[in-house]
Amino acid sequence: MKLSIVIVSYNVGNYLKNCLESINKTASPLNPEIIVVDNKSTDNTLDIVKNNFSNVKLIKNSENYGFAKGANIGMKQAQGEFVLLLNPDTLVLECAVTSMVEYMQSHPEIGIMGPQLQDPDGSLQLSCRSFPTWSVYFSNRRSILNRLFPTNKWSNKYLLKQIDHKQIQEVDWICGCGLLLRKKMLEEMDYLDEDFFMYIEDVDLAKRVREKNWKTVYFPQARLIHYQSKSVIQNKEGMLVEHHRSMYRYYLKHFPGNLIMRGLVLGGIFLRLGLSVLGAKLKS
Repeated sequence: MKLSIVIVSYNVGNYLKNCLESINKTASPLNPEIIVVDNKSTDNTLDIVKNNFSNVKLIKNSENYGFAKGANIGMKQAQGEFVLLLNPDTLVLECAVTSMVEYMQSHPEIGIMGPQLQDPDGSLQLSCRSFPTWSVYFSNRRSILNRLFPTNKWSNKYLLKQIDHKQIQEVDWICGCGLLLRKKMLEEMDYLDEDFFMYIEDVDLAKRVREKNWKTVYFPQARLIHYQSKSVIQNKEGMLVEHHRSMYRYYLKHFPGNLIMRGLVLGGIFLRLGLSVLGAKLKS
């Protein structure tokens, strides 16, 4: 089998329905295996899949295992040479899947490939990044610095704003909402690190992939529409905590340092978390 598509879903039944319909419409030439891993949704997700998509293998988890473990459950069962790990709040546009598989098949050095992401209005979503350093805490997409001074050099460097987003190119890492992954690479990496409940597992995988001489490639000839964070907004403050916990986990794993540096990084992460929670409360 050439391709398996794995989707981890939690309480986004209507978005999942649209996503699966877009897959059936655009990826049918590959006859992909489609696996939905449900993290114990309480909405109508299970009924939607059972009643409308007989070609989908549905895995029902007994609890919400988080994204990384949920994805691993599906990917380990996948039979395809390539695995498309897809968020349920995406729509696959015409020829996206077939063009990605064809390109990766002809470039065996690629372990991870990501498409161009677009907002529903067709505008570009920045999905490529440099590997995070200390400056990411004040230069990320949602940072005050980036919002007030969007062309500052730190945000430009981290968010790769100045690259040609129409050009196929190697990058450090790509947003995990739509990744084509080589199954051989996944087995070599032992899949996603399940210590990341939500977030940063895509950065961690790309970091480990680079260390093993696999390439991560941005492939804008394939396009997805991404509605962004439709699962996490159901528990926004809890997910903010998980995001920052994953940041610290990533730092400890890839930048082991002395206790003073760890304390400074932890303090910076707590400060960023506090500002993020405050901002979320003010918006609501």
